[in-house]
Amino acid sequence: MATVEGLAALLTRLDRAVEETLSWFQTWGDAPDLRVDQWTPREVLAHLVFWHQVNLQGMVSAVQGGPPHRLLASSDDLNARAVARLAGKSSWELATELRALHKEVSEAAPSLPSLDVVVRIQLDGTERTARQQLEGLETHLREHLQELQKLTSSKA
Repeated sequence: MATVEGLAALLTRLDRAVEETLSWFQTWGDAPDLRVDQWTPREVLAHLVFWHQVNLQGMVSAVQGGPPHRLLASSDDLNARAVARLAGKSSWELATELRALHKEVSEAAPSLPSLDVVVRIQLDGTERTARQQLEGLETHLREHLQELQKLTSSKA
C-alpha cells in the first residue's frame, strides 16, 4: 500500500488543483471566444479529462498487479484525439466527468503497492511512477488554470 504520509499531501494538493480548475470552468467554461493557443476552454477541459483517464488506467493496472499503461502515440496526437473524441460533450458534462475521474484516482491511489510503482510508459520508453503522475496531474491542472485565468483576468 502507498505510504499514507506522502500520499495524503499529494492528494490534498491535487484535490485543490482540481477544485480550483473546476471553479474557473463554472464561470467561464462555455466562453467559445476565449482561446488558449488553438483550444477553447471546453477543449482544454476535454484534454484534462483524457489525462486523468490515462493516469487512472495506469494506477488501476498497478493496483491489480498488471503492467503500466503504455502510451502508443505522441502527446500531441493523443491530445488531438482526446479533444476530437470528447467534442460532443458540454463543459458541464466534462467537468462532471473530471470530478468523477478524480474521485476514482483518489480512491485508487491508497491501494497502490507503492508511490514508486511504474504506472505509465511514455512513447519514448520513459517510465513514470505513481508519485510522478500524481505530481504531474497537479502541475498540469495548475498550468492550464493559469493560462485560462490570464485570459479572463481583465474580464472579471
